[in-house]
Amino acid sequence: MKNLESKGLIKGVYHKDHIMFDALIHFSKIREKKSKILENLAVESKEYYLATVHQAENTDDPHIIKNILIALSQLDRIVIFPTRPRTKKRIEKFNFKQLLSSANILSVGPVWYLDMICLEKNAEAYRFWRLKKKHSG
Repeated sequence: MKNLESKGLIKGVYHKDHIMFDALIHFSKIREKKSKILENLAVESKEYYLATVHQAENTDDPHIIKNILIALSQLDRIVIFPTRPRTKKRIEKFNFKQLLSSANILSVGPVWYLDMICLEKNAEAYRFWRLKKKHSG
């Protein structure tokens, strides 16, 4: 708002809460009643990590995706790894499927929105990889 105000662009602009945070709060209440993901995966709250990797910067470079999978396999507890179709295709293309066979990595397909909220809320830690682009000059 301060940035818009400094440019004289506040007429008709209203500060609202963060829409994604609001959605998370709203759907968290529904999730408690509907999601069976922890039960289905046979995991308990705070006994696993959650990791998602789907940005092209991470999945298109075999060196990067390989290192991420190796790092996940070396963690001290199970890592739930929801794998989107594109990520799965890259892992297969680069012949890294064996890295998903680690005892620590529980690779699951894409998960329903409410299940993802449940996984995020109950994970000991959640990591979403996004590389910063290098600046030239």
